[in-house]
Amino acid sequence: MGPSGPDQASPTFATPPRPKAEPPRGNVALKTDDKGRLKLPPPFLKFMKALGDETVFITTIDSKCVRVYPMTKWREAEEWLQSPERDSDSAERIWRVANHYGAESEIDDQNRVLIPALLRQELGLVKADVYLCPTRTGRFDVLAEPVYMAQIEESHAHNRNDVELAVKQRMP
Repeated sequence: MGPSGPDQASPTFATPPRPKAEPPRGNVALKTDDKGRLKLPPPFLKFMKALGDETVFITTIDSKCVRVYPMTKWREAEEWLQSPERDSDSAERIWRVANHYGAESEIDDQNRVLIPALLRQELGLVKADVYLCPTRTGRFDVLAEPVYMAQIEESHAHNRNDVELAVKQRMP
């Protein structure tokens, strides 16, 4: 008991829950500017806001695709790479490449992010036609147009079998 009666816990104020972060849908054709900046479309910005992120980590792990991670999602990727279930040598190599090419970028007042210079040079992304593609994991991929079109052609080549499988599995 306290001096004036039973101890009472001080009131706590719950932080209101964030709205569910709905990832954007649909790929968007864009162009990087002469400084390697990429303007994020409104659905992508809305997703970032719902996550509470104004900073992204931009990198690659395969030298084909730029990965734009909202910081919340990059922290998840870091945890995944550090997990004991991962092959430590493989995870270390991925970590090394990601940090070699990667950098944090703030979303500027014009809703742009800056692709790191070394990464722009490696993937040829200065004044380039690109596609911004949301992924199922919450990151955004940036693909140069020729890489994107090759992926679409590959998808078309397998489409019939993929659709048949989806129908069998009762895709809604």
